[in-house]
Amino acid sequence: MSNIEYTDRLEALRLMIIELAKGNFAKRLPVYGDPDGLQEFEILLNLLAEELGAFLIHPSSFREKNIDHPFVFVIDENYTIRGINSRFKGMLGYTKDQLIGHSIREFLQEECLEALLQQIRQYSSTSNLTSSFKTLCTFYTAQQQLLACWGYGHGLWDGENYYYVFRGLPIAYREKESPQPLVLEATTAYPSLQFQSDIQKIRKVHRFVLENLHQKLPSLVHIARKFHLNEYKLKSGFKVLYQTTIFRFHRSKRLELAMVMIRYTPTSLKEVAAQFGFRSVPHFSKVFKDKYGKSPKWYKMQRRK
Repeated sequence: MSNIEYTDRLEALRLMIIELAKGNFAKRLPVYGDPDGLQEFEILLNLLAEELGAFLIHPSSFREKNIDHPFVFVIDENYTIRGINSRFKGMLGYTKDQLIGHSIREFLQEECLEALLQQIRQYSSTSNLTSSFKTLCTFYTAQQQLLACWGYGHGLWDGENYYYVFRGLPIAYREKESPQPLVLEATTAYPSLQFQSDIQKIRKVHRFVLENLHQKLPSLVHIARKFHLNEYKLKSGFKVLYQTTIFRFHRSKRLELAMVMIRYTPTSLKEVAAQFGFRSVPHFSKVFKDKYGKSPKWYKMQRRK
C-alpha cells in the first residue's frame, strides 16, 4: 500500500471521529479487504456508529435514521424558526440572526408553504405525535435561487409548547433567471414570439413548471389561461426558448430529481415513482431507463455498495 493511500485512510478515520462527535451516526467508512493495521479501526468505528445510531435515534422519530449529514430546523406553533444546524444555515446562505426568530414563511416558496402548513395541521390533529411525516420543501436562498429539499418532520412537546423538527437533504437548486432577458425581434424566424412581454410570460411558465415538479401539471389550456397566453403561442413559444415541449421538460426535470433521490436517499422506488407522478414502478422504470440507459433499480443497488 502506498503512503498516499495510507494517509488518505488515516484522514478518513479522523473525519469519521469528528462526525461521530457531531452526532452524525449515518456515516460509514469503506473497509479494505486485506487485513492491515487500519482495518480493525475502520470496522470498529463503523460498528460504533451503528450502535450509537440505534441507541440514540429512535426510528419512529424520523422514520429513516440513515440520512447522512442532514439539514435540521425547528419551528414552533406559530411557524417561527427556533433552531437550526450549520448545514441549514449554509444551505440557504443566511446568517443565524437572519433565520432564528423569523417565520419559516419568509423562506419557503408559496405553493410549498401551503402544502407544508397543511401537513402540520393534519399531523397536529392526530393523537400520535411520535410518528413522522415526509415532506418536500422548496426554499428561497439568499442568492434568490430555489432549493428543493426532501425530509421528515415530527412533533416535540416540552411540557408547555409544541415544536416541529425537520431534517432532510437538499435535492437540487433550480436555475436562476437569466440576468439579461432574451430579446427576439418580430422579424426573426419566430413569429410566435413577437413581443418582449410574450417572452417574459413564457419564462414565467418555465419557472411555474420547475416549481411544480412534485405534482402533475394542469392542461395546456389551463396553463395558457393562467399566464394570459393562447395555447398555440404557449406551445410554440416554449419550444422556441427551451427547445422542448412543456410536458417533456417537466418529465425530464422530474427524472433528474428522481435520480438524485434514488442515488442519495433511502426512499424506495415505489415512493419515488409515486412522488413524481408515475402510475407504476414498471412505467417509471421504463421512462427512467429511456433517459439514463440503466434502470432505477441498478442505480439504487449502486448506492448500497
